[in-house]
Amino acid sequence: MIPNVLEDKEAEEIHKKAQDLIDEGKTDKALEILKVSAEKQPYSPIFQKSLGQAYLKKGERDKAYEHYKAAFDLTPNDYEVLNQLGVLSGERNQLQAAHTYLQRSLTI
Repeated sequence: MIPNVLEDKEAEEIHKKAQDLIDEGKTDKALEILKVSAEKQPYSPIFQKSLGQAYLKKGERDKAYEHYKAAFDLTPNDYEVLNQLGVLSGERNQLQAAHTYLQRSLTI
């Protein structure tokens, strides 16, 4: 039986493996791993952030935004998440939100 929650060490190992796959251009494989991990641990900001990165790498900006937003909801003081949300909000013509996210990222 597969546990519903990953141990911190296991989560970090999965995250590292997914990041390595993204760096190698194997984004689809990374997404498979990250989706399963996020289902097991839906409140893990590291998996939400990594899903955002992977979707961004694939050019799926709406999905990237959704996962960065989920990561923000879990960790509102993550510089990278705030920065990406600022950029993606600007691309969506949500200029006030973009300004807020980017301004906040500068205070961290």
